[in-house]
Amino acid sequence: ESARMRALVEKMLLLARLESAVSVPRVVDVRAVADEAVATMRARFPDRAIDVAGEGAATIVDPDDLYAAVHNLVENALNYAASPVRVEAARDGSAARITVRDRGPGIAAADRAKIFERFYRGAVDGVAGSGLGLSIVARVAERWNGTVTLDSRPGDGAAFTLRFPLAEEVPA
Repeated sequence: ESARMRALVEKMLLLARLESAVSVPRVVDVRAVADEAVATMRARFPDRAIDVAGEGAATIVDPDDLYAAVHNLVENALNYAASPVRVEAARDGSAARITVRDRGPGIAAADRAKIFERFYRGAVDGVAGSGLGLSIVARVAERWNGTVTLDSRPGDGAAFTLRFPLAEEVPA
């Protein structure tokens, strides 16, 4: 119970920071952030298959914000889908893109319009959570002139895609 409360407090503090003026934008490689988030999740879920693919693409964001968004997407995929999780990073036209995909049960059509709202959890059985993870993802996208989209078909999984404007230079 204390671990759940700690996770809730950490997410609430992150949301408060995202809504404040405090940030440190830098040129960030989306593949490097994807690799870091996946490494953390592999340590936490050593028996689960998590694959990272793609290439580097630079955008200007606070790296902690982007990490939090990707971390939340991967964590959700691992918690809600028994399937392997795939994280893809790439340059996509004029955007740096990260997609987190699973082959789980998908997200019901009735829930799709509300999943980015704070504390909304939909019809979820047996998975602990606060309903804040996807609102964090949406706030990070909004804060850094990006977008987050969902592609989901019941029984065929879900794919969340973050897109941010490309930066001119790739970090070293």
